[in-house]
Amino acid sequence: MSDTTAQHVPTDDRSLSLAIDRAHRRYRAARPVSQALDERARRVLPGGGTRTVLELDPFPIKVERGSGARVVDADGLEYVDLCGNSTAGLLGHDPRPERLAIEEALDGGWSIGATHAREAELAELVCARFDSIEQVRFTSSGTEANLMALGLARHATGRSGVGLFTGGYHGGVLAFDHDVNPLDVPHRFVVAPYDDIDGLDELFADDLTCVVVEAVQGAGGYHPARPEFLRALRERCDATGALLVLDEVMTSRLHPGGAQQAYGVRPDLTTLGKYLGAGMSFGAFGGRRDLMAHFDRRGGGELVHAGTFNNDVVSMAAAIATLRHVLDDGELDALDARADRFRPRLHEVLTTAGLPLHVTGTGSMLTVHADRDSRWRDLLVHALLEAGFLTGRSPPGALPVRAPRPAARPPLPLLELLAGAPHPALAGRRAARAPPRRPAVRRPPSWRGRTAVPREPEVVVGAALPRGGVPGRRTDEEPSLLRHRSGETAERPDLGPPIPSRSPALARRLGGCEEPTPRGGDRRRDAVIKP
Repeated sequence: MSDTTAQHVPTDDRSLSLAIDRAHRRYRAARPVSQALDERARRVLPGGGTRTVLELDPFPIKVERGSGARVVDADGLEYVDLCGNSTAGLLGHDPRPERLAIEEALDGGWSIGATHAREAELAELVCARFDSIEQVRFTSSGTEANLMALGLARHATGRSGVGLFTGGYHGGVLAFDHDVNPLDVPHRFVVAPYDDIDGLDELFADDLTCVVVEAVQGAGGYHPARPEFLRALRERCDATGALLVLDEVMTSRLHPGGAQQAYGVRPDLTTLGKYLGAGMSFGAFGGRRDLMAHFDRRGGGELVHAGTFNNDVVSMAAAIATLRHVLDDGELDALDARADRFRPRLHEVLTTAGLPLHVTGTGSMLTVHADRDSRWRDLLVHALLEAGFLTGRSPPGALPVRAPRPAARPPLPLLELLAGAPHPALAGRRAARAPPRRPAVRRPPSWRGRTAVPREPEVVVGAALPRGGVPGRRTDEEPSLLRHRSGETAERPDLGPPIPSRSPALARRLGGCEEPTPRGGDRRRDAVIKP
C-alpha cells in the first residue's frame, strides 16, 4: 500500500462514513441510467426488484447484456463478473454448447406437457457423475429440490424433526442465520452450530428424520466444514436412523463428483441446482433407490411430485450440454487451481494493508468478510465496481470457469479506492450502446483467430490501468485478474477439442460424439478439499 493510501485509510467511524458517502456519490454520478431505471422499478416492485440479495446502496446496477465472463450495464459500463449469479453462472453468460443445445430444443417446441427423452438422458448423466445418486428427479430450483428432499425424508422415516446448522441456507424458505426467518416453512427444526462436532450431541438428542448440511456454506459466508465434521455427522446419522441430506446446489462445482466425492462422505439424499442448468432454471434431488422408490407409483410408491416445469425442454437440454460437453475434470480442476492461487493472495493483500477484512472459502467459492464494521465490505464492493469487477454484496463471489484474458498492464490500485483517495470518474470506460445479438469482446488485433492462454499466471488484485493512463479508460487490452510472469501466450482453438453430442444434428454443429462415462469408470479419482 502506498504512502498516499495509508494517509487516507479511514481510522474512525466518521472517516469511514465519509468514505462510504464519497463512494456513493461517485457511483451515482457514473450511473444515471441505472438510477432512473431503479426509480421506475420501485413504483411497481417492492424494493425495486424480486431478489433481495441483489439490492445495493444507493441503488443496484441495471445490467443490459452479458457475454462470456463480462456484463455491460445500462450506462454502458463494462465489468468482469465475479458474482457468477450466486454460482449459477459458472460457465459465463452465453456458453456455446448450451446455446446450440437450447436452439435445437426450441426447434422441437417447448412448454410440452409430456415426458420426453431428455429427462432420461439427463438422469443418466447425473447418476453417472454422483456416486450416491442411484435415482433422481428434477425440479425448477435448488429450493424446490431441498423442500422435496425434506418431504421425502419425513415420509420415509415417519419422524418430524429436521436437523440444520446455523448459517445454513437451503432456499428462501429454508434460511437459518442468527435471526428468525418468518418465511421458513413450518417444519420442526433443530438448529446446531456448524462445523462443531461437540454440538452434534445436542442435535441428535432429538428424534430427527434427517439432517441437512452444506459441505461449504454458500450464502452463510463460504465457510467450509472440516472433513472430520462431515464424517462424524455421517456416523451419527447411521447410529440414529436419521437420513443425511447433502445440499450440493452450490458445492457440486468443487469436484467432478461433487463435494461428497472430495470429502469422502456418502449422503442418503443429494440436492442439486444452479450451474448444472447453465443459467437456466434447474434443480434436482436424488439418492438411494429405496428412498426414491416412494415416487414410483407404478411400483407402489405413495408420493406425488408435481411441477409444470420440472422437465422443461430448455432446462433439460442446457443441463445435458453442460454435463456432456463442458464440465470435464480438467475444467473444474483448472478453476479450483486458479482460485486457490487467488484466495491467499487476496487475503495477504488485505491483511498487509491493515484493512479489517478477511477471506474465507475453498476452491472457486470465496468471499471477503468485514472483521468489525460491515461498511468495510460495502466499501470493498464499490471499490471493485469502480475497478471494473461486478460482485454480490459478499465479494468476490463465485469465479467462472473461463476467466478473462490476461492483460499486460499494471493493476488498478484497488487499495487506493478503498482508502477513498481521489481518482477520475468512470466516464471513459464505455461499451458500445448498440449491442449485437452476441456482443463481441474487444481484443487486440494480434488475438484474432486464437485464444491467449497465460503460462504460469500470477494472480493480482484489481482491474488494470492503461500504461501511464487513467483508471477505467478503455483500450484494446482487457481488465483481468491475471497477469503474465513471462509475457508469453499459448494458442488453442476457441472451442477446444471435439465436443460430444446427444444427437447427430447437434454433433455435426459441435464437432464430435461420445457416450457418457458409466458409473464406477476411471474418470473419477480421489481428491480431498483442504479448507
